[in-house]
Amino acid sequence: MATITEDLLRKCAEHNECEIFSLEEISLHQRNIKKIEHIDRWCRDLKILYLHSNLISKIENLSRLKKLEYVNFTLNNLTRIENLNGCESLKKLDFTANFIGELTSIETLQGNYNLEELFLTGNPCTEFEGYRDFVIATLPQLMILDGDRIKKSERIMALQVQFNNEDIIKSFDDNTRDNANYDEESQEKFWKQQTKHTPLSRIEIYKHMEKSRKKNDSEMKKPKTERKLITDDDKILNVNEAKFLDTSLLEADVQPNYVRVKVNGKYFQLHLPEEVHPDMSTSQRSQTTGHLVIIMPKANGIIKERKCLEKVSNHRGISPRRLKKNSAEKESNMQNKTLEDAPSVMQLLDKIVSNDTDRDNEGTVIRNEMQRETFVDNSEVPPLI
Repeated sequence: MATITEDLLRKCAEHNECEIFSLEEISLHQRNIKKIEHIDRWCRDLKILYLHSNLISKIENLSRLKKLEYVNFTLNNLTRIENLNGCESLKKLDFTANFIGELTSIETLQGNYNLEELFLTGNPCTEFEGYRDFVIATLPQLMILDGDRIKKSERIMALQVQFNNEDIIKSFDDNTRDNANYDEESQEKFWKQQTKHTPLSRIEIYKHMEKSRKKNDSEMKKPKTERKLITDDDKILNVNEAKFLDTSLLEADVQPNYVRVKVNGKYFQLHLPEEVHPDMSTSQRSQTTGHLVIIMPKANGIIKERKCLEKVSNHRGISPRRLKKNSAEKESNMQNKTLEDAPSVMQLLDKIVSNDTDRDNEGTVIRNEMQRETFVDNSEVPPLI
């Protein structure tokens, strides 16, 4: 079970920049708190306090909060109202769904002159005969009881009825006799009978809820196994863990030996039996059915290369098979050449300078006489080395 600590109060005071000395409102609900402590010393300016859905069994350490206006004790284990005399500014109290059976304990609220609203719904004391009249007569400053506004006529009638502790106890005994038929055996059986709603049963419920929450948290904290798309020995795996959604969530990736589609963070991957050409691949998706089509041409049969070979062969009058063979032989010869076989830079320059000719369509050589006549040999220009 949790306790009220300074760290807890500062954590709940984030809206006040984690300052607790000037805190006016704080919510400590659903913290499994069993005891109220430290609030009256650390939060003296507190006006609104939420303590619902806890395991508090006694009201304490709140009497020094002079500015406190509203406290919510819903769904706790309180059995009586006490220790709220010093809360001078108290305007609203909510004790819904507790175990307050001592109806006369509301007399401790007579000194809270500013109290206007009181909620006791779901407590055993509300089952007493004349419960509402007793509360209205005991607390004349009250304006609303259990969500219903108190009428003037109702207050006058309640004040005309004389109540005392003996009448309340007698009313409770009468209800007990009616429920147990008032014989010794039935009465003993009635008091030993276990009910579903008791402070102990509520504690057990909270313990069970705490165990369930911890179990769920432990399951959520388990690290998810990372999905492997490629094994350690570089083997491509076939994976399908995605459901097709919006097109904006699709990412297609085509590689030479596999295709991978990422759908909203999940993968669909296929290993291809033959290599494909990624640059020539295309993907299309139907707007009606949602089918995704990826077209991947094989890498061994590129259409552009075949067309290029056919054009060259038709132009030169050579068969495509022979042209392909000749090009392959040239490539192999170029790869087999060494640096020693390559022509030197001097040889290439001499060839460029000496080869001042043009070739016509028939392959004959015609020297450009006009260029020779206009050529002037300048002695200041250094010769080629």
